[in-house]
Amino acid sequence: MERFTEKYTINTATGCWEWAGAKDKHGYGRFYNDGRNAMAHRVSFELKTGITLNKEQHIMHSCDNPCCVNPAHLSIGDHKANMRDMASKGRAYHPSGEANGRAKINETQARIIRRIQGMSLQAIGDLFGLSYKAVHYIRIGKRWAYLEQGKTKNNKSIAQSTPFLRRQEAG
Repeated sequence: MERFTEKYTINTATGCWEWAGAKDKHGYGRFYNDGRNAMAHRVSFELKTGITLNKEQHIMHSCDNPCCVNPAHLSIGDHKANMRDMASKGRAYHPSGEANGRAKINETQARIIRRIQGMSLQAIGDLFGLSYKAVHYIRIGKRWAYLEQGKTKNNKSIAQSTPFLRRQEAG
């Protein structure tokens, strides 16, 4: 497939075949092939091995370079294997608490929500601008889970970081 080989350059230092064509927002190459827009590393793997991949099959990069299409750097796996590989290489970053840009409340508010008694989830949600389901997830520890260990995100004790709650316990 001559059109494919024209779209990458070889990095002699790493051995990666770096995709020079269109890329997605994560840096993975995109290649228009057989009437569909496909991921270039998947096309490269299929061309080299003759295996037609299904949607459940993932192609993993041993080089951790998203734009690499070198078949020697690619292997087949499933979603779980791909996530394990990513985590084992320290590439899994999922900010939690206030570090998550989508957080609507702060750590102190999450602690308060966990301690409020005698109010419906909807009423608590209305106070903090959250849905009742978000309040439920905070209360059961599905959201702001690290608060369960009695620590803040930066590893301070609860008493050091939450004077409002300290006053509540004393009074």
